[in-house]
Amino acid sequence: MPDEPEGITHLGDGTVRFAGPAVACLRSLPERLDCRVDGENRIRLAGESYPLIRETHATAPASRRVRPASHG
Repeated sequence: MPDEPEGITHLGDGTVRFAGPAVACLRSLPERLDCRVDGENRIRLAGESYPLIRETHATAPASRRVRPASHG
């Protein structure tokens, strides 16, 4: 399995952690791209959107997680 880019950590069970710089980079991408963070704090990947959830300082300072929405 390839390594994740710096600032992006795959935690397993469908959860990914994005460090602040990774989120900032994704926010700066143009809307026409298929992978970006929008103004509603959602990450857009391949036509789907997922909420960004800011972790508390006690659990993991300056990082964020993405959890897929449950379907059903």
